[in-house]
Amino acid sequence: PWRLDGTRYPPAEITRLAFQDEPLALYTGSVELAARLAAPDAGTRVASLRLTVQACDDSACLRPEVIEMRVPLAPILRSAGEAY
Repeated sequence: PWRLDGTRYPPAEITRLAFQDEPLALYTGSVELAARLAAPDAGTRVASLRLTVQACDDSACLRPEVIEMRVPLAPILRSAGEAY
């Protein structure tokens, strides 16, 4: 199976929305996530990823939505032209 290592998230904005007693950690606008993705074998060329997101405003949060994407992978050179 694929392995996702070292996922890095930007700092979230801690916000109290009108309908929620407790503050929530939220992102606004565009957000960049970074992680290392380890393929199950050296021949794998495309990764299938799923990202769950949830939109909120000051009155409500929508149901979570799953975004699925296929990401082509470029070979990474280890040393002296050896690709994996």
